[in-house]
Amino acid sequence: MPAAPDSSTAVLSDRGIRIPAEAMTFHGFNRWVTSNRVPPGWRVARVRGELFVAMSPEEIQSHGQLKTELIRVLANLAKIRRLGRVYADRTLVTNEDADVSNEPDCTFVSHDSMRTGRVRWIAAESDQDRYLSLAGSPDLVVELVSKSSVLKDTQDLRDAYEAAGIREYWLIDARRDVMNIQVFSLIGASYTAVSVGNGKWRSPLFGISFHLWRERDEFGYWAYTLECEG
Repeated sequence: MPAAPDSSTAVLSDRGIRIPAEAMTFHGFNRWVTSNRVPPGWRVARVRGELFVAMSPEEIQSHGQLKTELIRVLANLAKIRRLGRVYADRTLVTNEDADVSNEPDCTFVSHDSMRTGRVRWIAAESDQDRYLSLAGSPDLVVELVSKSSVLKDTQDLRDAYEAAGIREYWLIDARRDVMNIQVFSLIGASYTAVSVGNGKWRSPLFGISFHLWRERDEFGYWAYTLECEG
């Protein structure tokens, strides 16, 4: 007969995968997720008191390839125009007021947000030169929908990012023949959907237009292109 779990853990399955009790609080979760105690391969998030754990590999065509193109273009845009910095996935973004700690697929932080303290880097307690997360309200977060993240990305994170005051949220689902692109802009305290037609939209945040499209390459796989106009 299996032993009952002790009070210091929360059992996720009968395989013995467990999360420590300290992770059930906002600050405890952040301490745990930035430690070396998270099992390799786990991608964990906290959204409004709920914990999400993903352990499946990332799909290459609808996720990995698209993410690479988005980060490439946005990082170049931010650097050339001296707008701020773009952070790739596995960058932990936290906002205590919205009770969210998550690693978006792509995050943009403007220089103005850094200067005003809307976003700040959080260093490791043991090494003040080693930064482990971004706290506050980034200007843009991008999430790419995967099979295991549909409800989290479309509902839970959307509400949390809105509450966190994140100025723009791009949500892209490239799992089917036609990509579904949703762009939300913060007006006051609420998100308003930005019109997207044929993969084109104008970003209120950047003040320019974007066009995201894809085509099959010579090997039959999707090749993505994100273009900026204006």
